[in-house]
Amino acid sequence: MIEKNIFFICTDKNELDQCFKDNIEFIKKQNPNHNTCLIDFNDFNKYYKNIDINSYNNYYSKLNKNIGVLNADYIRYVLLYNEGGVYMDIKSRPKIPLDNFVNDDDTARLIHWKHNQTKNWKREYMTSFMICRKNNILFKKVIDKIHYNIDNYNSNNINFNRPRKNVLNFTGTHLFTRILDEEDLSNIRMIDNEEKKKVYIFNTCGNYQNKYSTPHYSKLREHLIIK
Repeated sequence: MIEKNIFFICTDKNELDQCFKDNIEFIKKQNPNHNTCLIDFNDFNKYYKNIDINSYNNYYSKLNKNIGVLNADYIRYVLLYNEGGVYMDIKSRPKIPLDNFVNDDDTARLIHWKHNQTKNWKREYMTSFMICRKNNILFKKVIDKIHYNIDNYNSNNINFNRPRKNVLNFTGTHLFTRILDEEDLSNIRMIDNEEKKKVYIFNTCGNYQNKYSTPHYSKLREHLIIK
């Protein structure tokens, strides 16, 4: 059974917009049998210190904290791998209670849709809404790949005119999709476009980019890691 955790991530709880707070409260009431956790970067710092140092080697500290989503990507993978449960962006919500579409024998539920812009992919997998049991090997491979990217970071390969693509390839959906495309996903019940319309709302907060406490990552022309 997938653990009854719901994780939300933000940069700083003290600067969280009311729209996001209201969304989280709605999800709490919708899923009363789940443990709902809002985790900011300071919370994760404390959590991270208790993780096996031989596996993680303080990689989190090397990520540029000015690029919020870069850190949030890493945090969501680590939490799901170590704790299991559900990750949702603070602007997103399920349309129906999670127990109505997550079965006891599920190992993971992921959303995918057809991707028309990238010829090499049949589909893309969303990282704004992910469900899995703890110790899922796919998430371990994603974490390991991010560690590899950090260890082999080459500033000459960063295109400052395309900050969004830099992040998507380093920790985001492009990296996630490439890893999943190489794996056997037959034991995962996917949420396709039609089911997605019935169970998931991507954005409940209007122009959400203006509600974050830090600039949107597509506007930040900075290095991804701190040497």
